[in-house]
This record gives sequence, C-alpha cells and structure tokens, in this order.
Amino acid sequence: MTDYQHQPHQQTSREAMAAERRELDRLAVVFESLRREQRRDLGRWGVAGELLRILTDPFTGRHQARSETLRMVLVAAVLAELMIEGWATCQDDTVSTPVPAGSRRDRTVPGAILIDRRTDLDGGLSVLRLPDQAHVWVAQRVLAFRQPRSARDWIIQLSGEQTEAHHQTTGLWLDHQVEELLTRRLIDAGVARREVYRPLLGAERVRMVAVDGYAGAALNAEVRIPRLLSQHKPLDGPDVVIAGLMQRVGLSGRLRRSTTYRHDLGRYLPQLPAPLQQLIDHAHAAFAYGAATPL
Repeated sequence: MTDYQHQPHQQTSREAMAAERRELDRLAVVFESLRREQRRDLGRWGVAGELLRILTDPFTGRHQARSETLRMVLVAAVLAELMIEGWATCQDDTVSTPVPAGSRRDRTVPGAILIDRRTDLDGGLSVLRLPDQAHVWVAQRVLAFRQPRSARDWIIQLSGEQTEAHHQTTGLWLDHQVEELLTRRLIDAGVARREVYRPLLGAERVRMVAVDGYAGAALNAEVRIPRLLSQHKPLDGPDVVIAGLMQRVGLSGRLRRSTTYRHDLGRYLPQLPAPLQQLIDHAHAAFAYGAATPL
C-alpha cells in the first residue's frame, strides 16, 4: 500500500484526537464552573447521608422505604454530591459506533454522567483521591466504563451492586455497597452504629441504628426542610436536591408527617442548575423502571 493511501486514515485519526481534546477542554471549563458556582455546604453527612437517616428508623434500623427505592435514592444522592462539589455533571452526550461501511454512526445519550478526568501532579486522577469512600466508588465505576451512560442506567446498576465482603463470614456488612459505604460515613460522623440482629425466621443480619436517636432532629432534613417551608424561607441547594429526590420517587410523605404544610416539593426544582434537574428526572425514570413502589 502506498503512502498516499495511509493519509486519509491518519488525517481522520488526527481529527478525532483533536476533537477529543477540544471536548476535554470544554468539560474542564464545565467542571470548574460547577465548582465555582454550585459548591454548597453539604453538612456533616451530605445529601446521601441525610437521606439515609430520613429513610431509616433511628431506633429499629428498619427502612422507611422499600430497599430498592432506598438504594436508588442513595445512588442518585451520591451522584448529586459529586455534581454539587464539581466532580461530575449530567448532560446529553454523543456516542459514535462503527458501521460496516467504514463510517461511524452517532447516537445521543440523554443525561450522561461525566466525571472530571483531570489529574494531580503525579498523574493520578484527582477524583479518586477524594476522602469519601462512596464518592470514590461511584467515580471508579463510571470511569471504568468507556462509553458514556445515562444517569438512569447508572442508578439502576449501582443500586443493585452488592457489597464486596457480602459473602465473608464476619456478618458485619450490609448487603449492598451503597448502603454499606454511607453507613460507614454516618458511623465515622458518630451518629450511627452497626447492630447484629436475628429475624424471627432466618440467619443473623446487620442493620444501622442511630446512636443519637432524635437528639439531632434540628439538624435532620426531615425536620429542617418542613420548618423552612412553613416559615416561607428558601431552601439551599442540597435541601432542594433532598426534597426533589424524595418527591420524584414518591417519598415526599416522609417530609410531611410532622407538619401541616402541603407544598408541592417539585416546585423548588427549577432553583437547581440544569444538570441536577436532569439527574433528579433520571432518578424518577430509574424508579419507574424498577417498579419500586414506596411504602
């Protein structure tokens, strides 16, 4: 084959690399904007930690939603935390797939989760150096998949991922990874502990119970959000995410039990940046796909 026959292929490769570099530069600007404009104080436990506290009985450790629903909400909340901190975004993306004719066919991936791939000085990905284990776990899973996937698909997949130590004989692990990692977060914060119990019929199991009961109620979103709404005070970004996720998966009643307010929590979603709104919509789509009916 002559040299001139190689040239179109080489030119196509250079164009593809240049396009990829332009896309990475564009995403770097997006992530920096997220860090600058969307950063909020996530509190002691974060959005996901607050949701786990809300949806778990503080004394019995019993879930206040069906397990599938709980796990989907928690995965969506961890993704929201990464987005609030500027490490991820949710936006439509394009995937190119080869076709027999030698060209490529583009298709749109709605609400794709994109993780910041910038590196430290030593070449390691900065996002994988984050101190929170739940953040690192989600980022690793997303980065390991070469093609972009929608937030809905990630929520469905990660909510079903079992704990790596599930089959160990220690018996001190929760069944699913997202629950296990967020339980560790609350234990490290000193507001929860593990408790081994035996159901009426069955083997020993592990659950999370609060060590402070309702002593931290003033800091709990289950009390804080209704109080702010009843006083006609605005919600900050993380509280809107909590309220929006609970409303979109049919769990908003958990925020209404102790008050008489009847606000539609969905009305506050327009306050959020578009990527977070899209993530919450995909959480609803995942919930509908799994037919996870709340209690």
